[in-house]
This record gives sequence, C-alpha cells and structure tokens, in this order.
Amino acid sequence: MATQLRRVFQIDGQNGGVLNIAERPNDQRVLLIVSNGDAEAQISISREDWIEMCGLRYELRFGVAEPQEPAALRVVV
Repeated sequence: MATQLRRVFQIDGQNGGVLNIAERPNDQRVLLIVSNGDAEAQISISREDWIEMCGLRYELRFGVAEPQEPAALRVVV
C-alpha cells in the first residue's frame, strides 16, 4: 500500500475561530472545516469547484470611518 500525504492548511480567525482546508486526494475533494469552540461546520466540495472558487475576485467596501480626535499631550512637572 502506497503512502499518500495530504496537505491541511489552518487559518486562525478572530475570537478563537479556525478555518481548516484539507485535500482529500483519494476522492479528488477538498474539505472545508470552520470551527469555533465546540461548534463545527464541514463542507466537502469537488476539486473543480475548489479551483473555480479560488479564481473568484471580489471587492470589499468598508464604511467611512469617523475621524478620531488626536491624542492630547500633557506635560507633568
């Protein structure tokens, strides 16, 4: 039996969330696992869908940030 290595990528998110991306070479699928504490969701997609998803382009539009007042300096004698 030949040994086949599989790659798993782990991305740490905010507040303890984790995204794992694991290849499944035997069945040509990619497993996406999103977890935070005891909660976990798994999505299995085909290699073709993964390649298509990675080719997507998008633009994020953030709201206008309110101007912050500059910090005041104080002299202590």
